[in-house]
Amino acid sequence: MKNAWELYPLFIDFFERDVFNTKGKGICFIGNQVWNPLMGSEKEIEAYQRLSKKYQFYLAVRKNNLLNKMWKTYWDKINVKVKLNCKIGPSDQIDIFIVGDFFIQVFYPRELIKQEDRVGDKIKKISDVNAKEVNDLYFESYGDINIIITKNAELASFWRKKVEDLF
Repeated sequence: MKNAWELYPLFIDFFERDVFNTKGKGICFIGNQVWNPLMGSEKEIEAYQRLSKKYQFYLAVRKNNLLNKMWKTYWDKINVKVKLNCKIGPSDQIDIFIVGDFFIQVFYPRELIKQEDRVGDKIKKISDVNAKEVNDLYFESYGDINIIITKNAELASFWRKKVEDLF
């Protein structure tokens, strides 16, 4: 993948088709940033709402900046559980999804993480948000984004419990 935006429709499709056979288990996420709920067209935003009714989502987010707090308010309203400032998971270059018996790792280029930190850290009040800078995080290419999908029920169960225990 060349940019972060390409992940959104991919995971929406995965979850809508339940390709990982969730078996009624919650979908857990560990990452630096809360998912931007304003990304995409009405089609994607409607998909987020449908998926939040179909699954219980748990987002364990490492960063506690104002941008994440803003996006958290959206997810709270559609019953997605979000916890900020979580000290969990591996390197900040890796986001993790736990879905069914699958452990999914998303590896980001270091430059993208630096840009996320730079943009997020300088926002101290809502008027500091620069929409172009925020959008560039998703649509600019900072290098390849790689995904490793591992089917391992024990590993998925271990990490799901760690995330769900935060809530």
